Amino acid sequence: MGLDCRQGATVRNEGERVVIGRIVKGGAAEKSGLLHEGDEILEINGNDIRGKSVNEVCDLMVSNCHDCVALLFSDFLS
Repeated sequence: MGLDCRQGATVRNEGERVVIGRIVKGGAAEKSGLLHEGDEILEINGNDIRGKSVNEVCDLMVSNCHDCVALLFSDFLS
């Protein structure tokens, strides 16, 4: 089960990895076309998130919701 971070996608843990679980229809992630289900999120605004829980990741994303949030991710579907 994933957690919705109010960014247009849900995230979930897969071991130490944090991955995109689902893209919310009509949300920012779908509109941008940049994120896909299964993508691993590596960093949020320069903060390494490997090993963090989905709650910690969502807290980071929500705390930056009024700023530009920079995500570094790896696409595992290509």
